[in-house]
Amino acid sequence: MRFFVIGTGGSGTTLLQKMMTLHPDTLVFPETHWILKLVEVFGRQSVPVGALLDIVEPTTHVTSKQTTALDRARFLERVGADAQMTVRDFCDAVGRMFAEDAGKRHWADKTPDYNGYIALFQDLWPETRFIHILRHGSRVANSMMHHPGFRVMAALNEIAWCPISYNGYHQLARDQ
Repeated sequence: MRFFVIGTGGSGTTLLQKMMTLHPDTLVFPETHWILKLVEVFGRQSVPVGALLDIVEPTTHVTSKQTTALDRARFLERVGADAQMTVRDFCDAVGRMFAEDAGKRHWADKTPDYNGYIALFQDLWPETRFIHILRHGSRVANSMMHHPGFRVMAALNEIAWCPISYNGYHQLARDQ
């Protein structure tokens, strides 16, 4: 992991992610949301790759689409169906695969909700860096008032998207 782009919703992280992905050597994932869940469930232990994929696959964005459309069969073929990995090694393998597919050497992550987990990610990836986007609070609030994800979070009384991105109960708030 080269770096994380973090901030808050509406602060400009998506614009920066798109600009940085234009670099010929770097792919920046738009938003994963699944790294925290992987660490919560598995910690630092080495586990079967299939168990890690079982968390990545149902993790969704506010659009209800997968955050990372990972071809399970292709990934398992690449790393070995019986492979065991730590969260760090798994994330790096996923990142490398997508970066190589895009003809790039490095990968990074842009998930605004990760801003509260710098210490955790620095511990997992000591070499990583953080780009923290700051924007005037009133402008962020005005932007987020209209964001469907923020509305779902408000309806569910959640302060971040990551906790609800995996379990799908954000659908309940959207359907009300």
